[in-house]
Amino acid sequence: MNKYLILASLFLFCKSPFILAQQQPKPCYFTGRVVDDQTGDPLAGAVLRIDGNETFRITDSAGMVRVGVKCGVHDFAFQVYGYKPYARPFDIQARTKPIEIRMENISTMLEEIVISSQSDSRNLESPSLGVSMMNLKAVQKLPPAAGEIDILRSLQNLPGVSAVGEGANGINIRGGSVDQNLIYIDNMPIFNPTHLLGLFSLFPTDGIRELQLYKGSIPAKYGGRTAGVLDIKMAEPDMEQFSIKGGIGLISNRLHAEIPLIQEKMGFMTSARVSFNEYLIKFYNNNLVKSIGDRRLPDNKPEFFDLANKISWRLSGKDNLSLISYISHDAYRIDSLFSIAGIVPTQANMRYGHINWAMRWNHYFSPKLNLNILGVRSDYQTSTTSDELKSGFKFKTNLLYQNLKAEVAYAPNSLNRINAGISIVHWGIKPGELQSIEGSSIQPIVLARESGLESAFYFSDEIELDRNTLFEGGIRIVNFSNFGNKDIAEYEPGTPKSKGTIINRLAVGGVESNHFRIEPRLGIRYKINDITSIKAGYNRMNQFIHMVSSNSTPLPTVRWKTADRYTPPQQSDLVTMGLFKDTRSHRWEWSLEGYYRWQKSIFDYVNGAELSINQDVENQLISGKGKAYGAELMINKKKGIMTGWTSYTYARSFQQIRGDYPAIQQLNGGQWYNSIIDKPHTVNTLLNFQTEKHNAVSLTFTYSTGRPFTAPVSFYRNGFKYVPIYTERNNGRISDYHRLDFSWIITNPSMKDHDWEGSWVITVYNLYGRKNAFSYYFNPDQSSFKPFKISVFPTPIFSLTYNFKFQKK
Repeated sequence: MNKYLILASLFLFCKSPFILAQQQPKPCYFTGRVVDDQTGDPLAGAVLRIDGNETFRITDSAGMVRVGVKCGVHDFAFQVYGYKPYARPFDIQARTKPIEIRMENISTMLEEIVISSQSDSRNLESPSLGVSMMNLKAVQKLPPAAGEIDILRSLQNLPGVSAVGEGANGINIRGGSVDQNLIYIDNMPIFNPTHLLGLFSLFPTDGIRELQLYKGSIPAKYGGRTAGVLDIKMAEPDMEQFSIKGGIGLISNRLHAEIPLIQEKMGFMTSARVSFNEYLIKFYNNNLVKSIGDRRLPDNKPEFFDLANKISWRLSGKDNLSLISYISHDAYRIDSLFSIAGIVPTQANMRYGHINWAMRWNHYFSPKLNLNILGVRSDYQTSTTSDELKSGFKFKTNLLYQNLKAEVAYAPNSLNRINAGISIVHWGIKPGELQSIEGSSIQPIVLARESGLESAFYFSDEIELDRNTLFEGGIRIVNFSNFGNKDIAEYEPGTPKSKGTIINRLAVGGVESNHFRIEPRLGIRYKINDITSIKAGYNRMNQFIHMVSSNSTPLPTVRWKTADRYTPPQQSDLVTMGLFKDTRSHRWEWSLEGYYRWQKSIFDYVNGAELSINQDVENQLISGKGKAYGAELMINKKKGIMTGWTSYTYARSFQQIRGDYPAIQQLNGGQWYNSIIDKPHTVNTLLNFQTEKHNAVSLTFTYSTGRPFTAPVSFYRNGFKYVPIYTERNNGRISDYHRLDFSWIITNPSMKDHDWEGSWVITVYNLYGRKNAFSYYFNPDQSSFKPFKISVFPTPIFSLTYNFKFQKK
């Protein structure tokens, strides 16, 4: 008997782990996709809380969220700013299929103007600093210049974002130049983000879902620039309903359409903007305060257009395929503001634009793991033509970007999110080709092609250490190789690089130079309480291609150059700290951020630099270092009849240019001096009034200190002309900038129940007609030393736009 009892006990002992394992519940997973209930667009950044827990999960760029739970019924609550909160119980079992969460957009007109489309608590919870997400309906409501919706101008309302003036060819972020910003449209890079010499932004806003601006904490997946990142996501096409919307304005027409090709499987989206009249050019010529020879856009019809297309295909429940294209084009004739190889044409025809395409495949392996594979090609081309009889020419440049990228996102549990990927970029630059036209005496010149290969691996991990502490760490390891068959200059040892110190030319094949860099990215958030948090961050970034231009106006003659043995990559280190506070009602929030930025291997130019047609452009550059620091205060009212924000930015930007041989090359005596983007004080205020259901009014005010410029210290007479004498760079400062804009939107709310919706937008840009200076010039034909001020949009600009939307209800 004892023998059998012992055997039975042993059997039960050995079997008990299996019995216990069988008694443990099988793991269950909730997989959801959060979308806009009207457009079907995925909502990134939506916050999910389960059973009222403080721990939360956030949807990815595809609106997907996956989380492990105990099998059974749980309460799920979703929040996205501008949308009605969604809460309901779900019974989650092992075979539960992915659930689509359709959220109702409840933002009313100007209440949609928000800094962040994330949840009310996301700004407090995230470890990132200097990150803004903007609802595109917000951008569409801001007072536009000449009636044109403009993303870059809208971003300048945010603290830490500025421009050198009206007509600038981009934005400056925390002391960085315009070429130090990485700009993406659905992962396709943009190299000139403006139309018509910087007067308008490039982007067709009707086709954009959201944008993210990174000023401080830049994720490891981004690289190749040293200042900021603007990541613009295009809308996903509706696969169920046909819709069309657009606008008719004084400058251009817009049209956006979404067409289901296969119900719930495949959809097509197209978004276009086309200029169609000369209203702006006539206004520009009649009101621009000019100085040098009465330069203007001649009487012709300038053209510009944007065209974005996307096809999305749901191959299966786990696979999505997207084909994307973006094309931009500008063409106009302009009085000469430049010279090429010593040629100063009277007038020139200019054309430039992008031809971009991308293919993206998303695969979901499991609720914890998904994969993205991306292929991108971006081709930026410029052409400048002069048809003058004896000095006619055609000058062409080309910048080619080709990228193959694979990225995985892995969430082992609700407290840990990992992203990793590899990226290979091939750069091809044709810096300049000068062609002679029939009857011209110009000698053709072809500059050697520049090629580079940028290979990177990146890894980041966001870990919730405890209820109050969230840490995000990342690293980007990158190698840049400059290669190709070309001749490079060899300079006399011990002397600065110049045309006169070239002693030989070397034939180089294969890899000419190699640059290996490691870029750490760190961020941490600590919650003091439920409505207050502090954050700190650090990131290092490197830039391997440079824009070589001494002109702040975006002429197509701008040149791009790869890093090589003479021009090393630029490097930036940024340290940020911030305090963030919300109110318990989430009606108000405020933030205070400070930053300090170091820069290495930046450059300025020798006096009288020749940059366009110069095979050895490195001898026109003088290397140095830079620094920038500042503080940004922002107060935001998010709810109520009146919404809006006000911000104050204190920002300084300096550079020290000494070159390799300071005794000969240094600028401004080798001392630190103001960079061209140094604007110490900036104030922005935006007020939105939803007076009633039919009317919404907004006012935007901006003030900033004038930027530096190089002023002559004296003049001397040469015949009948006066020649200025310059001794220091950026030793003067233009007058302060300020402007007030007005916008009035008229709608009919009852039309939301009909197939057709329409609204009128009335705006006045520069309401009180401030003649803000873009720059100062000195006319050599005048006997007075008084500077001449150039202003863009010096008088109020009235505009009227009709927006419409058709969708079968």
